[in-house]
Amino acid sequence: MAGYPIDVGGIKVWPLTLREVLDIGEKEHSSMVSIFLVEKDSLVEEGQDLSGVYVYHIIHALAINDHNIRDVLLNAMGVMFKEDVSIDEDGFFIYKDGVQTYITPEQFEEIREVIRIQNYLGDDSESEGGYKPANSKAQEYADRIAKMKDKLRKDKGEDKGLALHDLASIVSTHSNNINLLNVWDLTIYQLYENYIRLMVWDDYHSTHMHIPHMEEKDIKKMKHWATPVDLDTLRRKN
Repeated sequence: MAGYPIDVGGIKVWPLTLREVLDIGEKEHSSMVSIFLVEKDSLVEEGQDLSGVYVYHIIHALAINDHNIRDVLLNAMGVMFKEDVSIDEDGFFIYKDGVQTYITPEQFEEIREVIRIQNYLGDDSESEGGYKPANSKAQEYADRIAKMKDKLRKDKGEDKGLALHDLASIVSTHSNNINLLNVWDLTIYQLYENYIRLMVWDDYHSTHMHIPHMEEKDIKKMKHWATPVDLDTLRRKN
């Protein structure tokens, strides 16, 4: 949340800021994230037994045999870890200060989850598994975020620049301390967090205006804008 890297067994996974994503290019950044979050079923022929096999094993095998895949993978890892990553027959590794540290398959799974969270991406398995928000208000926020993401995806074009621009504009316009100059220093997670807080604030004040016309029981159900919001739960939903 504070924009610091997450340490996964000695490997730091960095949350990129909007400025860094802009410099890389959103299309390229999306491709990098997709590389980490790819599911193993999509990498092999249907019907293969994948018990005991990690995504790590499959992408390593692909990278060893195809230099184009290898270059893409090593570049993506270098961006996310901010370290030079290499590969040999035994796996992916980082060589630093005379020490060669291999990334393990289990470690890579943790790294995948960190990247999923940093980019405010939901888990498809949880979505399909019947996740239910804690209450109707949480459901409402989750649905609105999902619709917003869908709109951004539909509106995105190769020549339209950063698809997150609309979201950055909303947050910078309606926040007290965030403007169009410093919004690019936010991470993607921080951007969504601020957007959700703005929704909570807006909902509270919009509802507050209707108090004279509300029944007593409905007024008692109102939640203050400072009510805690489970941001991670909303992320998993989307």
